[in-house]
Amino acid sequence: VQITKENVITAITHNSDNVVVTITGISTSKETGILFSLLAEHKINTDTIIKNSIQNKNISITFTIKRSGLNQLKDLLKVRKDIVKCSDFNINDNVSKVSLIGSGIQSYPETIRNVLKVLTEHEVNVLLLSSSESKISIFVHEKDTKHAMQILHKAFIQLNTETYEHAK
Repeated sequence: VQITKENVITAITHNSDNVVVTITGISTSKETGILFSLLAEHKINTDTIIKNSIQNKNISITFTIKRSGLNQLKDLLKVRKDIVKCSDFNINDNVSKVSLIGSGIQSYPETIRNVLKVLTEHEVNVLLLSSSESKISIFVHEKDTKHAMQILHKAFIQLNTETYEHAK
């Protein structure tokens, strides 16, 4: 079967062991480096990382970690707040990552649009989104995980299976 925009998504999976952390008001990129050095030094693994800045001022960093690293991260941010100077941090530990898998998924920009459309139509709030050549990862409230999995499966996997079976 040839991969097309209609069947590029071949699997959907989820992981509920995620925490989304947003740190705002970091004043320099140097402090961003210090933050990630401290995380590495304390063996706190990060997954998705998003950095926003306007002319290198008011830097905001959002990243995800495993739930098992949450208490250590909180302690680190309290103890080292003099080193990692920031105005605020927000932690959301009721988060799941739903991932749509497919080879060459980035070659079809309408795929992200369609995924977001399906989720929006079913009132699933997307907290964070990242994509790569073979995966779209969407972070949603943990309470929405099952619903998100069901509607995405119906929209992309079940439809592809039915189309494939019909083509036989």
